[in-house]
Amino acid sequence: ILLLNRSVMVDHESIKLNLPQSFDKARQIWRNLQHSTEPTASDSTQRKLKEAIALLESCTKMVSSLQIFSRNEDVSEVSTTSLKYLLIPALLADLTSSLTCDRSQRKTAVEKTIVYHKDFLSRCVDYSLFDGEIPDSHSAQTDLQKQVLDRNAKIERYKVMKANEERIDILSEPGIDLDEETTRELSLLQLKVAIDKSVESLGFCLQEKEILDNMPQIGEVTTSERSSGGPPRVKPKSLERQDLKKPAVLMLTRDQVQKTVMGAGYPSVPTMTIDEWYESQIAAGALPERGIRSETGDPDLDSRLEQQRNLVLEEEREERDDPELLAKRRQWDDFKDEVRKGSGNKD
Repeated sequence: ILLLNRSVMVDHESIKLNLPQSFDKARQIWRNLQHSTEPTASDSTQRKLKEAIALLESCTKMVSSLQIFSRNEDVSEVSTTSLKYLLIPALLADLTSSLTCDRSQRKTAVEKTIVYHKDFLSRCVDYSLFDGEIPDSHSAQTDLQKQVLDRNAKIERYKVMKANEERIDILSEPGIDLDEETTRELSLLQLKVAIDKSVESLGFCLQEKEILDNMPQIGEVTTSERSSGGPPRVKPKSLERQDLKKPAVLMLTRDQVQKTVMGAGYPSVPTMTIDEWYESQIAAGALPERGIRSETGDPDLDSRLEQQRNLVLEEEREERDDPELLAKRRQWDDFKDEVRKGSGNKD
């Protein structure tokens, strides 16, 4: 199991915990965060994320030193109490991907998340828990047949994952005393669900990495330009300060009443309220929508990621025959039946 985030410090209390205590505490923090209503970027959430990461890093060291896992053994040879430790890299991937950072550090965080996902899936392949293909790169240039096959496989994985999650909920109900056989079943189900989610998350991470790789900073000089001694990259004239048009003078006013008063006294100076200015910046893509924190620090990248997530959610709603989606489509079909194409052009 790989260990990447060595920069996160472990408090003195965590150092004293043994392997089961550290893992159980980290997973409980992870579970609480899954159901938390706090913003991911809040100080409290980020502090909990780092605490859980530190605990799992400590678990990684202990698992390695105890040599709990071996690539030469089958999953049937792993003890029931040790099965849950296979989840460590999957949990580290999920927690690391939620750490907030600026755009310059986002790529590093995404690359670490990708390594954790691949380490988890590779370990599952070794133990015959996963027989699929581990995604290695994302490319939009795929043929139609491959897209159809991928979509069908995704639908099937989604159905199986939901069935496994329902079984996990039943076995995890409080007050149920599980024997060793049922406990092992629960651990294997949790691993299967983690595998499905890891495959999907890895695909998103690879896509985000590709976007970040193709979005160099303005004015950045490439390595090949430095090594060849060629001239540095020149900014386009449209980005040079002297070519930029001076923006109109704006007087930000608190409300419409103050806007009216100041506008009457200074008719030559364009005025707008703070709300109007903010909405204009949102429309221009310069600021995120209110109440929504930028995930990557780049509005264009945030927009692309959001479009991808919306597409996945739309497919999931279609797969489970979402009533609201079906009703909306029926209304659209009824409208097209009643209003024929070109009927609006008649006198």
